[in-house]
Amino acid sequence: MAATTTSLTIPFATKLVVDTALSATVQTDVIGTAGVLQSIYVNNPNGSIVYIKIYDAKQVDTSADIPDLVFPLTASTSSFFDFGAGWAFTSGLSIQAVANGVTTTVAPGSALDIRLALS
Repeated sequence: MAATTTSLTIPFATKLVVDTALSATVQTDVIGTAGVLQSIYVNNPNGSIVYIKIYDAKQVDTSADIPDLVFPLTASTSSFFDFGAGWAFTSGLSIQAVANGVTTTVAPGSALDIRLALS
């Protein structure tokens, strides 16, 4: 499923990106502009660790590009990451979920449900 973006009117974020099927296919440039990542909520339904990769890029070549942020997600749990003042990205925001380590593009057994609050 493609990521969808919704406008918000809350003090800490102006956009909410929801992807209910994040997997190894990179979701590129999910808000179409530069911005600030405020927080991430993600559910990992898999019985093993899954990694979320975040790129400050409009397009991603998974064979060459190195992610700017990587988060290991504990098996069968939901996780919340708060960036305080935020993590600024200047090119675009692209996201991906992989199994079997940070340097692979192997899809997790089940897709993840992720929500990113941005401004």
